[in-house]
Amino acid sequence: MSCQKEISCYDCIVDNKPPIAKAGNDKAIILPTDSVKLDGSGSKDPDGTIIDYNWKKISGPDATIKSSKTVTTAVNNLEEGIFVFELMVTDNGGLSAKDTVKIMVDKVPVNYPPIANAGPDQALILPVTSTSLDGSVSWDPDNNITSYQWTKLSGPAATISNANAVQTQLTGLVFGVYYFELKVTDAGGLYSADTVKVTVRVVPNVPPIANAGSDIVLTYNLQSCTLEPASFNLDGTVSTDPDGTIDFYKWELIFTDNATLKIINPGNVIASVNNLLPGNYIFRLQVTDNDGVTDDDTVLVNTVYTNRPEVMARLIPVGNLSQARKVSTVGIVNNKIFFAGGIAAPSGPLPPPGPNYSSRVDIYDIPTNTWSTAELSQARTDLTAVTSGNSIYFAGGFAYGPTSRVDVYNSSTDLWTTIEMPNAGSKFASIAMGNKLFVAGGDYLNIYDETIKRWSSKKLSQSRTLITAMAVKSIPNTILAFMGGVQDKSSGQLSSRIDYYDPVADALSVSELSEPKYGMIATAGVLAGGTTQNGITNKVEGMTGCLFQPNSFSYHSYGKINNDLVFFVWDGKVKTKFDIYNVSTKTWSIGVLDRAITPSLIISEGGIFYVVGALGSGNGFYNQVWKLEF
Repeated sequence: MSCQKEISCYDCIVDNKPPIAKAGNDKAIILPTDSVKLDGSGSKDPDGTIIDYNWKKISGPDATIKSSKTVTTAVNNLEEGIFVFELMVTDNGGLSAKDTVKIMVDKVPVNYPPIANAGPDQALILPVTSTSLDGSVSWDPDNNITSYQWTKLSGPAATISNANAVQTQLTGLVFGVYYFELKVTDAGGLYSADTVKVTVRVVPNVPPIANAGSDIVLTYNLQSCTLEPASFNLDGTVSTDPDGTIDFYKWELIFTDNATLKIINPGNVIASVNNLLPGNYIFRLQVTDNDGVTDDDTVLVNTVYTNRPEVMARLIPVGNLSQARKVSTVGIVNNKIFFAGGIAAPSGPLPPPGPNYSSRVDIYDIPTNTWSTAELSQARTDLTAVTSGNSIYFAGGFAYGPTSRVDVYNSSTDLWTTIEMPNAGSKFASIAMGNKLFVAGGDYLNIYDETIKRWSSKKLSQSRTLITAMAVKSIPNTILAFMGGVQDKSSGQLSSRIDYYDPVADALSVSELSEPKYGMIATAGVLAGGTTQNGITNKVEGMTGCLFQPNSFSYHSYGKINNDLVFFVWDGKVKTKFDIYNVSTKTWSIGVLDRAITPSLIISEGGIFYVVGALGSGNGFYNQVWKLEF
């Protein structure tokens, strides 16, 4: 009946104190009641404000969270079983914390034990000789606590005025340390107990001073793709208590780029850390003195990357999009680059509520160095682009709901037309082979035969979005691989599934990746980067080497010119560098820009890389286009 608390951070301020998530008390309900209220209003932030709430179900049967982004929400359509819901709160400094609440749903009444809470420890300074004990925070999932009982476990003489009250007075306290126990019992005879410590001192306690040690630098050898050292110690031995002793040490991870590491003996003054991946980490040490007073300190662990040559790169301006937005997709047909759809930046003093979906298509004609615009038949985001022959297809997407629309531009006739897929959806992966287009995501692989102008579909072995698609050379013919993805957006459950499509047999077969992930670059049998259950990775499969930093990619973070493969910035922490792999010499290098650019999409055509994005950290909306040279 306990809840687990976690802390994490994204772009956090080091001196920021994390928020405290409170998902509320566990509850029990009896069918036919099938709804309950989740309440995170007890959450707080000690040095700022909470700016985001996010509820999700992490275990139990199906249920409907009515409003996952509010401090309180109803959960409906509950059925018999035990549900665990998680609340994540994020403060204005970027730190996050999590808490869980358990909901028990039964067909007949079931008695669950109460939870005793004797209140926080207390410290008094003589001549104060009295205080109150408060058990009112105790609770019972069935709401049927019938009795309270206070007992002194240890310490000098003292008087409990009413040992059977939820709140009572202590009098006659003298110098020393007391422990009092609260026992709560419910109507079914079940009970639990909790203790509270009361310290009576002659002079005020001086708090301890936590010292987590000096910041640590790890070296990642890009020649061997190994971290040096692979483990290290967290050392709090310099922590002190001016007027007593430190009784407890607690090490915890409050920010990480990856989640595989383990802290060995986190309750010791010196703790070990292993299972590291390259990245940046913040650890916090909390010390507690013999009077129960705490202090904390943090230590930063950063990774530097060595043993890979760098080449200078530059961005040459090409032009600007007609509308600043989060571009959804990029495609090329016959020397024309298309920047299509997305979410436009808010405009005007009172922009409309909700996303401002865009239908805009900015078109750059490479030979004439001119720009023009067109409009999709539906304003939408999360669409995909695929080119076949003289036509480019803009398929699916989200426009206040998933769509089956496909906008088609034929460069020979300079005309736009529309067709409909058999299955609607967004965040599709797409690829062309021969005279057929393949659009994968959700439950289906949609297949369009350009020769007969007809759609068909195959049911994927596993429903998912954000799939990575790649053509794979095989014997006797090339097949298509649709790999990984996200199974459940609310829980973040990733997929390791591969659906292989054989165009000759017109059939799907199934295999598995080495681990669940999405956001990989896939080309010529190579998988690079991506997001795993443990965070983003720099792992490369299918060739020797690794990315210079963990990176997860969009569908448009990769390009190839001659022998150079470019893996451009997307989720990687360093926004001024990108990976280059030369397939001829089988060597890696790092391209270095003179400015940060994010977010960014890259596409290659005619021996040139083109980049669309924003300089600096940006606000997510962008309209600048450059040539990339190195």
